[in-house]
Amino acid sequence: MSKIIGINALFLTKPMTGIGQYTINLFKALSKIDKKNTYILAVPEKVKFNFGANFHIKIIPFIKFGSLGFKKVFFEQIGLPKFFRNQKVDLIHSLYPSNSFIFAKPKTIVTVHDTIPWELAQYRHGFFSEIYHYVTLKSLKKAKNIICVSKITKKHLQKILKKSPKINIIYNSCSNEFFKKISREQKIQIQKKYNITSPFFLYIGGYDERKNVTKLVNAFIAWKQKYPNNISLILAGNKFSTNKLYHSYDNIPEKYSSEIQKIGFVEDQDLPAIFQSALCFMNISQFEGFNIPLIEAAASSCPIITSNIDVHKEILGPNNALFVNPNDENEIVNAMDKISKNKKLREKLSKNALIKAKKYSWQKSAEETLEIYELTG
Repeated sequence: MSKIIGINALFLTKPMTGIGQYTINLFKALSKIDKKNTYILAVPEKVKFNFGANFHIKIIPFIKFGSLGFKKVFFEQIGLPKFFRNQKVDLIHSLYPSNSFIFAKPKTIVTVHDTIPWELAQYRHGFFSEIYHYVTLKSLKKAKNIICVSKITKKHLQKILKKSPKINIIYNSCSNEFFKKISREQKIQIQKKYNITSPFFLYIGGYDERKNVTKLVNAFIAWKQKYPNNISLILAGNKFSTNKLYHSYDNIPEKYSSEIQKIGFVEDQDLPAIFQSALCFMNISQFEGFNIPLIEAAASSCPIITSNIDVHKEILGPNNALFVNPNDENEIVNAMDKISKNKKLREKLSKNALIKAKKYSWQKSAEETLEIYELTG
């Protein structure tokens, strides 16, 4: 029996974010395997996506008064539930913790990407933020099902909630484009487009405090001073806010600007070429729920240096990257030196990481999500 499924697809308006990538890739994959159910994807503004005939994007504008935070809360807690009830949906999937605290019906599935706002106090900045994250946590207990993107996220969430609805683990993945080999000519062309100098270490991701980019930059500078070389550090992406949590993006010493290059946001179609051109991908984040760029690097056969946090070991496996203490500059410096000088090590890590990356796919994620839709009566 077919269902009408309502989706809080707000992050289609923020495609460069991790949740934005999750939203886009999940529904691209669902559109290939599900022609039976009807999907109503609610967004607050116009977006340029078309997932198929049974996927309908509907604009539910933010209210015109109040702060942006208040408008978002009204959209999540009042506007969407009312709209979905009028549409007679059978269930709602909130693609991030945002299910209604006020309305228990229709039945709701919620995806939890991490537990950062409930575990790291600096991500609850101000009274309104404290209240918002308190409400989202309480609302999770009203969900029929919860999807977590890793075992570690599930473990943390169970500890926070104490008593929770059923929690399912469905891993993220990356686009199939990362598995395709890019020609040498294409790689050179893309490097010219972004003014990238080879050889280079690569960072792609966010710049909020937990991403630990300041430590990465300081370790890179220390490594260059200790072991002079011609390798540069490419920092892709940008900060999403002027909040002080994102200060690391602006704190790069000017005298190293020729060796540490900020190239801004990279177009999706150019990412595989940049990953495949890099000597190594570096991500020494202190807290993650999954971390999609690691799988993108692995699929691109790019050697990886990453932090030894539990979730990174879970998604990459113990022998498929160089793991470092994200707070130990000397350990990071030694890993940089080791991977830059040891071609056999890079080849081994590349091969192992690619094998691991092939275990993830958005099709598998979509199939497992669809199964939860079907079981949520």
